[in-house]
Amino acid sequence: MEKYLLIFISVFLLGSCTKESDLQQESIWNEDVSFLTDTTGVMVFNEWKDLEDFFKIERDTNLILSTEETIQTKAAVNDYVTTGYNYITVLKENYKCAFAGALAADMGVLPYQVWIVDYYNVYKTITIPTNGYFVAKDSPKCGYIPVGTGNGIKKGYASSTSGNKVTMFTLTICLKYDMSGKSYFRYCPTSHSNLTWNYSIINL
Repeated sequence: MEKYLLIFISVFLLGSCTKESDLQQESIWNEDVSFLTDTTGVMVFNEWKDLEDFFKIERDTNLILSTEETIQTKAAVNDYVTTGYNYITVLKENYKCAFAGALAADMGVLPYQVWIVDYYNVYKTITIPTNGYFVAKDSPKCGYIPVGTGNGIKKGYASSTSGNKVTMFTLTICLKYDMSGKSYFRYCPTSHSNLTWNYSIINL
């Protein structure tokens, strides 16, 4: 009899703990979410120029942006599209900030909602023919242009050429957590595997 009584008490206590834990978890997600948009002491980025200023990005005159070059030649021109990436570098990790204005709209997030984020430079390398000339083309399905774009939101990439190797790179933002602790790990403007780089090769 004592054995059955002890088993009953143990099951009751275990059930009570489980229910209490469930109630605590439920209370977290049902809490007033106004704290999610409390930007006191938090950097708010409204447009790309804010990010440039924050990261102290300066225009490297040796870089070619994917929105700048136009092709005016009688030589043979071949257009190419490549996706994905080769490697990534971290610009800033686990940074607390918020987005507003055009940048929030482009990212599809609530204005002034506070996030923990990572900023990345994402790189794609290609090899061109020895007699080829690389032309960066408009790439609206790439990341954010990482240098010298001024106001507004511009997508694409910057590139540099060394010999027959071309390195293209773009910037992405990973929304990791909101202030409730909920995890998202959503990449803006798109996932690294879906980055699309458009370019042309002129055969000289």
